[in-house]
This record gives sequence, C-alpha cells and structure tokens, in this order.
Amino acid sequence: MSTSNIKVADYIFQEIQKKGVDFVPIYQSGNALHLINAVGKNRKLREFVNYHEQANGLAAEAYGRFKQLGVCCVGAGPAATNLSSAIMSAYCDSIPSLFVTGQVGMFHNKLKRKIRQRGFQEVDVQAHMKPISKYSVMVKKVENIRYELEKCIYLATNGRPGPVVIDVPYNVQVSKINPNRLKGFKPPIKKSKTSYYQSISKQLLNEIERSKKPLILLGGGAQNVKNNNLVLKLLKKLNVPVTTTWQSADMLYYDFPLNMGSAGRSGNRSAVYSIQECDLLISFGCRFTTKVVINEKTFASKALNHF
Repeated sequence: MSTSNIKVADYIFQEIQKKGVDFVPIYQSGNALHLINAVGKNRKLREFVNYHEQANGLAAEAYGRFKQLGVCCVGAGPAATNLSSAIMSAYCDSIPSLFVTGQVGMFHNKLKRKIRQRGFQEVDVQAHMKPISKYSVMVKKVENIRYELEKCIYLATNGRPGPVVIDVPYNVQVSKINPNRLKGFKPPIKKSKTSYYQSISKQLLNEIERSKKPLILLGGGAQNVKNNNLVLKLLKKLNVPVTTTWQSADMLYYDFPLNMGSAGRSGNRSAVYSIQECDLLISFGCRFTTKVVINEKTFASKALNHF
C-alpha cells in the first residue's frame, strides 16, 4: 500500500483491483464523477458503460457468480436505487458483490433533519439497501474509509457470500488520505475445523456404505466452490446419483453419468422420484425452499437419514 497521499476515489478502486477484479461497470453521475474517473484512470480495470444502472448491477452480479467479487459504480439517489433488483438477486443467491454508490456531500446531506431531501437527488442509500444486503454503510468521515472498504470486501467474500453497499459522499471521494495512517479492519480469527470436517467426512462415508439408495442433492451453495472440477471430482469419487436445484443445474454437464436431473417444481420426473425413493439424502448447499420441496409429506419420505 502506498505511503503517499492518495485521493479516496482512487484508493477505493486501487484496493478493489488488488482483489483480482478487472471489470467494473459504471454509469455517469455528477455525484460519482471522481469515483468513475478513478475507474477510468486505473489501467488494470476495464470499465463498461451500460445504458441503465440496473444493467450495471446485474453485470456486477453476473461477474460475481464466476469470479471472487463483482463490483459496479453508480451515482446517488435514483441511480443508486436502480441497483435494488441486482442487489436483491445477489442477496438471495449469495453472490459476492460490492456496489459503490456516489452520494451528495455531507454539507448537503439531510442527516437527522426531518425533511425528505436536502441535497440534489439525495436518498438514504444505507437504509434503503440494508434489508437486502449483508452490509450497507455510508462513509460519513474520511478517516473511516479504509476500515469500511476492507470490512465490505471481507463480508462480501467470506462466510455466506452476498452483496455489500458502500455509499461515498462527494466530499469524501475528493479527500486525500494516507491509507497507512488509517485504521484498518481486522477479520475475526477463524477457528480450525479440520477435526470437525474429518469427523463429518467419516460419518458421511459410513452412511453411504450402509444405504442402498443414497442420493446427493446439489444446491446453489455448492457454487461457492469456484472450481467446478473439484465438485465433479468429489461426486465421481463418492459414486452416488446426483440431483440439482435450479440454482446449481449448470454445475453438471448434461451427460454426467450420475446426473438424475434438476429437482423441484420445474425439474425432471427422474429427479423428483429419486428424492422420493432414496433411503439417504445428502445435501450440499441446499436451502430446501418451496421450489425444491414440492410436498413436505412425500419429500425424501423413505430416507432413514438426512445428511
């Protein structure tokens, strides 16, 4: 990290680029001019201008499905709220994504004033996005930018992935900082779960060996394993028939020998009946939604065990 002073807008996308991101959809806006300029100046980032902020959000969400982190940048007010559908999609599907929005300067912000709006196109983006994101924050003070950016990136990509929103007021964007002198975010220390996973793996193999009709239900959570070859290798090693949910249907090629098809309301009869007839159901990353569980009374009703 450079020890010299750097403009906050440049710092944000410098750090994003260091995380391996190389594509950032943008849309012009007066309240995000310095953020947008920072994307354009960064030679390791490729910007793309869609015709609408919603398209930017969906592009970032799509990028996040295949890469470590999807990112986009738009302006304030209606520009930011146009991201709502993409953020909700990323939230429901657990897609690691960072949505950077411009905001009116703090001098023009209504703060706690009992008025609807003070700055031009001002919207409380932090509150608006809070119910549909893992974390939503407005950086009110320049000295908090490093902490909040590092926290956003960590939350988006760790645990159950999902979207985060960082709202950057205009006066913060243009401020100069020395990142080394600012407080950073310290991720919580993760306890080793090696022994736990070893125990689970042993139990899983024992259950498969004991059963006559084992079945794997592959859910969207399995998409978090970025290398699909590892998933395929595990499935072949276990040698157990596999059904997929709507979210994970593209993880198996159509002629995969163990593929029973997609389960649920829009799935294959072979997959639905496989679940009804199995005596052991092994779930990898499935939420058991109403789209998958058509009838609770018949869903895996013959399974002596659910794993």
